Amino acid sequence: MDIPTAIVCYNRPNLLRQVVDALGQHSVENLWFFSDGPRDEVDTDAVAQVRAVIDTVDWTRPRIVYHEHNVGQKAAVPFAADSMFDIYERAIILEDDCIPQPYFFDFMKECLTRYADALDVYGIVGYVPLLPDNVIEQARYDGFFYPRMGTCGWASWRRAWQHHTERNLPVAHDRAIAAGIDLTKGGTDIPRMIAKMREQKRINWSLTWLLEIYARNGYYVYPYESHIENVGFGTGVSQSSRTPPIRLAQTKPTRFPELGVIDFAATAALQVHYR
Repeated sequence: MDIPTAIVCYNRPNLLRQVVDALGQHSVENLWFFSDGPRDEVDTDAVAQVRAVIDTVDWTRPRIVYHEHNVGQKAAVPFAADSMFDIYERAIILEDDCIPQPYFFDFMKECLTRYADALDVYGIVGYVPLLPDNVIEQARYDGFFYPRMGTCGWASWRRAWQHHTERNLPVAHDRAIAAGIDLTKGGTDIPRMIAKMREQKRINWSLTWLLEIYARNGYYVYPYESHIENVGFGTGVSQSSRTPPIRLAQTKPTRFPELGVIDFAATAALQVHYR
């Protein structure tokens, strides 16, 4: 598998080991690691262990970016994405708690190729919340379009990411309001998340990216069943402590929607989830 793939990691060697094992099973050749530096002395040993895990990669020669100081997850991910899209036309971004499942790279490769010139499509995500059985049973395809970006095992193209120029959330938010953009079209939780980030004056690249996608009436491609297992819940950093239920894909995806085909049942299900 030769699609450029970046792994963003920090201080969780046990989780990274699971990701590395999965990458080896998929023979990911064009592999990058972006290793964040320690926040304090307590982190030093864990970061060293993470870098020792990276050193065990023996099926390819990975390229490694070591941050000397801690930049934080909210800066580390866009830094990795910027770096990848400066070099490549397309790339996959994984964090150290996102384990690729058997058909993750099949899903990503097909979508990255199929929608490469589809300007309304801004990315692909391998993780999806648990959808109702009837939505999955009635699905005509193995993926669907939804106007919300996902960060758990995602991919995009330079032609899309190049539009993510406004990284200041208050500016991006005010601009979206002035333009009359419906901030709830990807979920009614979005306005609350933005308000919380603004109140706390926190950096959040995913929300500025989402607002850019909103402004351009864009979509992400989602699977009906997850191609990513997120094992990071409850391990610190920035995830919640409760692992949500998911359904992992058991078959290779082969059916993909044409542009403009919207599955309203799947869309409604995610609207219910993201509220």
